[in-house]
Amino acid sequence: MRRWGGFLVLEGNRQYKRNGNDRVPVLLLWMRYWTDDLLSALMSKLGVIIALSSATLQGMLLPGAGQTAGKKDGADGRAQYKIIIGDNIPVTSRRPFLCTLAAWRDLSGHGPILVAVGNPYEKKPAVTVIELKAGQAIVSATGEEDSRFGASLLAVGDITGDGVTELAIGAPGAEFSRGVVSILDGHDGRELHRWLGSNPGDAYGTALALTDVAGESGSVLPAMVIGAPCFGESHAGYIEVRRLWDGANLGSCQGLPGESFGFCLAVDRTPTSGGADIVVGAPGALNTHDLSEQDGAVYVVDGSTFLSRRRIDGGIGFGWSVCIARSFFTGGAETSCVVVGEVNLNSGKVIVLGGDDYAILRAIPCPDASDTCFNAKFGWKLANVGDCDGDGWDDVLVSAPQADSEESPDCGALTLVSVLKGTVLTQSFGQEPFFQIGWNLCMLPERAGSARKQVAVSGKSAVTTVTIARSE
Repeated sequence: MRRWGGFLVLEGNRQYKRNGNDRVPVLLLWMRYWTDDLLSALMSKLGVIIALSSATLQGMLLPGAGQTAGKKDGADGRAQYKIIIGDNIPVTSRRPFLCTLAAWRDLSGHGPILVAVGNPYEKKPAVTVIELKAGQAIVSATGEEDSRFGASLLAVGDITGDGVTELAIGAPGAEFSRGVVSILDGHDGRELHRWLGSNPGDAYGTALALTDVAGESGSVLPAMVIGAPCFGESHAGYIEVRRLWDGANLGSCQGLPGESFGFCLAVDRTPTSGGADIVVGAPGALNTHDLSEQDGAVYVVDGSTFLSRRRIDGGIGFGWSVCIARSFFTGGAETSCVVVGEVNLNSGKVIVLGGDDYAILRAIPCPDASDTCFNAKFGWKLANVGDCDGDGWDDVLVSAPQADSEESPDCGALTLVSVLKGTVLTQSFGQEPFFQIGWNLCMLPERAGSARKQVAVSGKSAVTTVTIARSE
């Protein structure tokens, strides 16, 4: 009786320093704001949604791509938004910022929201399922010591036919870091599937994502993508696709040695992609401080043939995090873009890729209003929170877990950005100094009839719920 809808979250400690902020000529700023207002008027008064090509977006909305990011809505009279930090979710970990998260609701859509919380770095790693409203743990599972059991979590839907959602759990440190992925029955906790990485050091199960594969007679079957980044200079990471109902290995795709191919995953199910394409982050080899010091890349892998269709290269740490943002246009047509986090020693930003060639449409740097960028890790995690501002495109919540506010050092920040405009809709900081909100993000199932979006977020001292809503 539970609906699938979990999100994988990864872990680690990375640093970067702030870059200087580019300034945009006043004329270009005026042109940008005038263009935004004109589009808003056309959409609101005529009820028309304007579909723009990649080139038009780049030329019309992006005079100096990414340079206008940081402007918050509301200055020109448009709707404002707020991020409300709510109640803490009870966890047993001594280091909540390392907790991983997944969430789902029963298949009826009216039952309680359940949140799985992983503690992969405890001496005895465990995963606990908590009923969110009651704040009570209802079931738990433990892994072997040093296995990093629970490093990735994913609710995979009902694959046994008993009406209960199953949970996939990654343990990339198990079996001499060969890595193990298990699927546990949501009803009684028994192990339905257990898959191992190919070689010691593969870190199989670092990332998990749901996808669709073709079945017989044109049917579509659920499957799971598993990332094995093979941390190190001499080994090539890979992804593997497994059919859920019988565990069959449908195929794999490999990156280049030393680039951590498979570090993070997202799946694009839009019709314009020609099927369920798999987006794979490869942020570069990690050093002894778990930092990327190499140029990274993002791959787009064909979800039917499992062959790489395109590789997009970026700067140091490019491909640290990925998600998909979609738009629905008049007549039901749908398009999408890839949102990528670039996190490194020197800077952090979010980059939007779109079009058939996955060109860079815009780059969104860390907002500079409160001097939050130095060592902030902006772009650490990304979460698609749906269309909050009504522009027809999904918006994205971006975490910066070591951002400073004007009052509190190291409190962390959550920033809601418009994928279409590249602007900041709102930003909120952690509740206290060193709270470090935003190490992990997990979208919660929406409540029926509610326009508010809820996200589970881990910080240094707690796992908490966050609500995104319009300001009254």
